[in-house]
Amino acid sequence: MNFLDQLLSDMEMRIITNGYTVQGVMPDPNNIAWTYTIGLSKSFDLPELVITNLDNHEAVTVLSWVIDELQDGKGLDDFSDDKFTVVPVHTSHLDGSLLNMWRTYYGEEPNTVDVVQLQLGPHLACPCCASTQLDLSDPKASTGVGHRLNRAQRRAIRRLR
Repeated sequence: MNFLDQLLSDMEMRIITNGYTVQGVMPDPNNIAWTYTIGLSKSFDLPELVITNLDNHEAVTVLSWVIDELQDGKGLDDFSDDKFTVVPVHTSHLDGSLLNMWRTYYGEEPNTVDVVQLQLGPHLACPCCASTQLDLSDPKASTGVGHRLNRAQRRAIRRLR
């Protein structure tokens, strides 16, 4: 079994068990990290969620908390702007590499489901970084080079746990 087959098998087991999985894309010298869900749309009729500008481990913590809240009946509009703002991901990003493993797993294009970005609010993003966050509702936005998570962001994430 090759690496991709093993990865897809592991994803399938998590989706069967939990109804979804979370996929992280590691940063590199040219791109920021981003993390997204696979399965929320098909299993729970919820939008798939994307977080950028956060380390993958912290993003998983935030996504897990949000998904728990959504499964308990909270709506995306019920979250306060100080935690994050929900914006639709522009279809130009869905045609690109943003959700590659989603596309590979389902064998269809991710523009067939709702996909939203959770943009960090002041509670999770430090004031100096808030203005530089990637906005995936903008078709010209890019996952190009970003910055590391600062101490204030790490503390805010730990408070959610």
